[in-house]
Amino acid sequence: MASIDELSLEEKARLDEVIKRSQPSLKSEEVFNKCLAVIAEKECIDKAEEPKLGGTFITLPGDLINYTNGPLTVASEHRYAGYVEIDYPDPLNSGAYGTFTLGGKSDTGIEAAVVYGGKNKNNVDCGWLLAFGAKADQVHVYVVCGPIDRFSPVAWDKTKEKIEISGSWGLYNDKDTGTSIYASIYDYGNGWYYVSASFYG
Repeated sequence: MASIDELSLEEKARLDEVIKRSQPSLKSEEVFNKCLAVIAEKECIDKAEEPKLGGTFITLPGDLINYTNGPLTVASEHRYAGYVEIDYPDPLNSGAYGTFTLGGKSDTGIEAAVVYGGKNKNNVDCGWLLAFGAKADQVHVYVVCGPIDRFSPVAWDKTKEKIEISGSWGLYNDKDTGTSIYASIYDYGNGWYYVSASFYG
């Protein structure tokens, strides 16, 4: 994995902007209640039982930003644990922010991955993979990018292994395609996590 020092000052400034933009919404009661409803539905829990979930519910909103020259679309995705409240943005237009939210329970955590596909500056088909996990005080993020063939198909079992040995941030530069991806994940406590990612190319 590349060093965070390899990011340019402009890239670091953009990442700071992503993080600052997301923080006001992290404690959103509306997001919490929506995710709680999704969990109750997925687990077939009676409404009378929902309050019992309060101590075990976790949520993970995320912010994505596309710094490539064209739109990115979801090529594939996989969830190992957790539920979708807000889907990944699709498409994620050039220069635009997009948000998503996953919910889950503290005993199983949240773990997922998504591959975005698009063109690099040389009009070559490329892919950007963002994978992350959160459980208790453990947070992990894994990223990789390059030619789209690298992700056809994705080895989801190996991706899961990569997530679980990764740290709280990841940076990958692919010299052949000129693409890169940076992501970080945070534990804000009380079952709230946050992931941010930036796509370049």
